[in-house]
Amino acid sequence: MAAAGENGNGATGAANVPPVPELPEVPTVDLSLPERIASFKQELLAYLGELVPPGEPPWDIATFEGYGRGLVATRDIAVNELVFVDRPVLVGPRVNNYEVIFCASCCSILRRLQLCTGGCRLPICSRCDYSVGAGSPHAAECALIQSWQPKDAGRYSKNILYALTSIRGFLLSERDRSIVLQMEGHPPRKEMTTEIERLLKDGYFWNLDGEGPAVRYLRQVVNILNTNAFETSRIVADEENNQHEIILRGLYILGALMNHCCRPNVRYVFDGELRMRVHASRPIKKGEQIMNNYSKILWGSQHRIIHLCFSKNFLCCCDRCKDPTT
Repeated sequence: MAAAGENGNGATGAANVPPVPELPEVPTVDLSLPERIASFKQELLAYLGELVPPGEPPWDIATFEGYGRGLVATRDIAVNELVFVDRPVLVGPRVNNYEVIFCASCCSILRRLQLCTGGCRLPICSRCDYSVGAGSPHAAECALIQSWQPKDAGRYSKNILYALTSIRGFLLSERDRSIVLQMEGHPPRKEMTTEIERLLKDGYFWNLDGEGPAVRYLRQVVNILNTNAFETSRIVADEENNQHEIILRGLYILGALMNHCCRPNVRYVFDGELRMRVHASRPIKKGEQIMNNYSKILWGSQHRIIHLCFSKNFLCCCDRCKDPTT
């Protein structure tokens, strides 16, 4: 995180504003080419680090007709065996209403609304406040939001909170940004207003060009999140020790590479550090795709088909969906 300085609101600890990443208008390389998959895998392994055990992992990245990229088993995998552990490259608030007020940085419950002193219009606890300086995990993202000159800086904005996960895309390292931008990102449906378009439409900032490079990058990150993100959560306690589940969304790259099947061969859970732990739900043969279920396993076929069509942009034609009795 960048070093601290002085800001115009009287708070100490301003972080350097991250630069706007360069984003090509149109992908120039087919990401399904073998050499591109190989380099992508190496970047991903470097990102995962010690989460990948020594030796060859039981998975590889390959391309499949009708699917595109996906994960394939490199050996037989036993039922209940741990297939992989993943961690989120981006994580933050989801685009939805919350019943409690929590710190946008650490998710601790706030007894009352407490805005960041940096003027980013987000609820922040005293430990994460911009005034803490370089020790604040919120300093860099706050400095970035400040650089866009928020209007009504003394008022809470739920729409900036909703956009925070995408905004954090500016804070990624060059390697992590490269990994993210190599993921599929479907544009929103015409009737859909994304969190970024809402900020632009309602004029939340004085200094954010709706056609500039920052917004182009944000739109791409939003598309990637909407296509690939998983719902995860933190369990936090308030002052009376009552526990609350704060629902978040996280971008898990390896998890997102699993293609869909209404009869999946894996299941996953999230641990206390928001890591995704993926286990085989049945034996997986060498050369078989490692498949996840993008919907709910107990939904009927019509419900699943509609959900997948609108949220994932494909029409599922698996045996289960073709079965008129399901």
